Amino acid sequence: MTTTYAVTAERSGRFWALEIPEVEGYTQVRSLTDAEPMARDCISFLTNVPPNSFDITVTVKLPTTVQQHLKDSHTLAEQAATAQAQAAAESRAAIRELHQQGLSLKEIGLALGISRQRAHQLVH
Repeated sequence: MTTTYAVTAERSGRFWALEIPEVEGYTQVRSLTDAEPMARDCISFLTNVPPNSFDITVTVKLPTTVQQHLKDSHTLAEQAATAQAQAAAESRAAIRELHQQGLSLKEIGLALGISRQRAHQLVH
């Protein structure tokens, strides 16, 4: 069974601070792309095992303000998706109502600036 080490990367000035609690290891890198190999070297050195004998999971710890922006972004995206679905339902209802009032699909298309084929799709 392969051991997996959890590595936490957190921005610290111009560097990324890496913490590896399982081995009480700490190191740093300039670029997040270097986190995995540097953590692997650190773990290998501290445990005296080959660097390819274990797995690593790197988790980036973002600042609280950034986390809040991302949370707000996801909330707004969900609200936008809901609004988009509601808007589509209202468009279909409008087209169906026009069709029930006797307008042809061609007339509906001309009135709403859509093709007859699109009007047909939305009516049915």
